[in-house]
Amino acid sequence: MKEHANWIDGEPRLTAHSFELPDPARIGESLGRWSRSGPEELALALDAAARARSRPADPRRRARALAQAIRAVALDPDPEGLVARSIGLEPGELEPHVRGLERRLERALAQPATAGTGPVLVRRHWSELFYGLGETLVRELAAGRAVVLLSDPAVPGLAERFARAFIEAGLAPGALALLHDDGETALRAACAGGCFERISASGHGDFRTRLEAYCRGSGAGPGPTYFGAGVIEAPATELAFTPLERGVAWVEASDDPCQQGREVARAAFGRVAALSGQRSGRLGLVTCHPRVFARFTEALLEALEGDEPAFAPLPLLDPSAFRELEDGLQLGLDEGATLIHELAPTASRPPRPHARVGRLVFTNVDPESRLAALTRPIPLLALVRGHGGGLGGFASGAR
Repeated sequence: MKEHANWIDGEPRLTAHSFELPDPARIGESLGRWSRSGPEELALALDAAARARSRPADPRRRARALAQAIRAVALDPDPEGLVARSIGLEPGELEPHVRGLERRLERALAQPATAGTGPVLVRRHWSELFYGLGETLVRELAAGRAVVLLSDPAVPGLAERFARAFIEAGLAPGALALLHDDGETALRAACAGGCFERISASGHGDFRTRLEAYCRGSGAGPGPTYFGAGVIEAPATELAFTPLERGVAWVEASDDPCQQGREVARAAFGRVAALSGQRSGRLGLVTCHPRVFARFTEALLEALEGDEPAFAPLPLLDPSAFRELEDGLQLGLDEGATLIHELAPTASRPPRPHARVGRLVFTNVDPESRLAALTRPIPLLALVRGHGGGLGGFASGAR
């Protein structure tokens, strides 16, 4: 079984403890073992970052290394198919998620983050895939920052691909460290230590709540720290957090309801386009004109209940998604919405034999209900009868 190491000071470092990543689509198979990090590994990474800051790299050399790494990742984003397999996709299915990647990363290189003297901690949610993580890393590194990158344990190969590309392209040792952890031991230590000038993270609301609690425990922010009688010291750590939210859409009377039904199915539950409802920006709420509502709904259900591979569900990778789905099911029923489509989960990581819900569609949803207000991207779609006011189309983020 392949061992995947941390990368500190430009070198791979295996730890005494590791965690195994099961293949979510192939029961009994493993994708490998990853080193498990904690305070000791974090301290080594910070020491390497301090040494890197004490001998600043030539900006031109840094830019060349970043440009070379960008080309390498864009040319071969998933050389061993590890990222795709971690999600449950076939390697070729990742193509839409890397289309135009080189151009986007080159733009990030031309627009570096705010310069600073302290190190930056980066922890991005796996569902952002190559764009979100890549753009964040390129901007921070282009600004001359030392970066400690914590991989998302659901898809650790994603962070590993970028880290190795940057290091192999000649980025200065210590400028980038990669740490793996299947829990939040390393993350908690990183926040509690108050050693980072900025934390760049993404995820769901509960993840942000934990991050803020870890930072408050250190007295380092986010938010002011109070000393004595009303004296306020500026927080040492800036939390730059990107929330993951569902998208919304409007179907107008002038739209083709059959075409819109299929398109909404793809944008809400497509295994590639929406990662089966797990991707940030996937559709979660649709307001449809009453005149075409019946035909639109029929086309939507026909797409979801057929046998097309495009709608074959992926495993749910976030453990809390099951609780959110079951809460959403109960909420919809309590508020009088009509459940018109339900699919049991096919697989998960870790396995959840008692999980009941994997995909939900509600109709007759009150636009002012709590169900309509859910913003987390989970495999749940709420259909509302109403007028979009000429706003036909799709939009990302919460209402």
